[in-house]
Amino acid sequence: MMKRVGALTPAQCRAARALLDWTQQELADSAQLARATIRDFELGKHDAHRSTERLICEALHEAGVTLANDPVLGEGVFLRECKPGPPPSVETPSASPEPTPDPKSVLKT
Repeated sequence: MMKRVGALTPAQCRAARALLDWTQQELADSAQLARATIRDFELGKHDAHRSTERLICEALHEAGVTLANDPVLGEGVFLRECKPGPPPSVETPSASPEPTPDPKSVLKT
């Protein structure tokens, strides 16, 4: 099976659950999936379908997890301290952040 660039990996899924102190059942409940789906994916028995991957990523994102796939540094998982914004696309290996507008130029009328 060929892995898609930017796709969620079983290691990221396990690491994200560990950061959240979640069981497979808790992730499955949050993502509205069967626990067996999470178990089999994490064990590498099969790749997740795109729709399943999206549900897992959205559940993790809502819980405060950021997934990273960097071509140089590799894959990673971060736990945010603040409320999440909209989830990033899992198809993008490393999205460039949007430029922050200069506050002075925004306030000029």
